Amino acid sequence: MAHIQLGTESGRFLGNRYSALLLDSDVAHAERLITQVLAPQNVAVEHVRSSEEALVKLKHRMRYYALVIVNVSANGPPWHRILQRLEHACQRVNGRATSLFLCVSETPKETGFILRIEQMGARYAYEQ
Repeated sequence: MAHIQLGTESGRFLGNRYSALLLDSDVAHAERLITQVLAPQNVAVEHVRSSEEALVKLKHRMRYYALVIVNVSANGPPWHRILQRLEHACQRVNGRATSLFLCVSETPKETGFILRIEQMGARYAYEQ
């Protein structure tokens, strides 16, 4: 499991914890990520298994998420379109996303894929 360092300078908190939405269809991976990486970093995580569930959570703004984490390990889904829809659901009136986005992958991705994600404003982490 990769080590992911979360900064505290501009964090959004739920009480004294960061709040994150994790989109991950792989339940075992999600549990590892939560217990080994996010919980020790004091991150309160809400896990959803589909992009549709994530969109509902983000659009209805029932809870503010400082971080939206998307597991992009699978090669089939159109991740760029999914990420674009998630970012749009988080936009404020000024057009800027209110949440930070982190895409994680257990499988290496091509440079073009990574650059495209980062051009959209998200960050990418390969778990080695």
